Amino acid sequence: MSAPFGTPGSIDPQRLPSLPAAMRREGALMLLDMGLSRTMASERLGMTGSAFDQLVRDAPAPFRRGGEQTFVGDNE
Repeated sequence: MSAPFGTPGSIDPQRLPSLPAAMRREGALMLLDMGLSRTMASERLGMTGSAFDQLVRDAPAPFRRGGEQTFVGDNE
């Protein structure tokens, strides 16, 4: 059973690596929003401090789930 949503236990460190980069970063940022220190959050995810800092610092390009189409005028 997983931990309740909105708690540090709800971020599964075993599933995080399989997610797209943008979602991995969101998971790390959520741990910080939940009040964990950088050290505690990196330990929770099983990452070194420098790997955690790089994940949080480097914003990846937005991802697409697939099937989306861009039409003329969408970005106006």
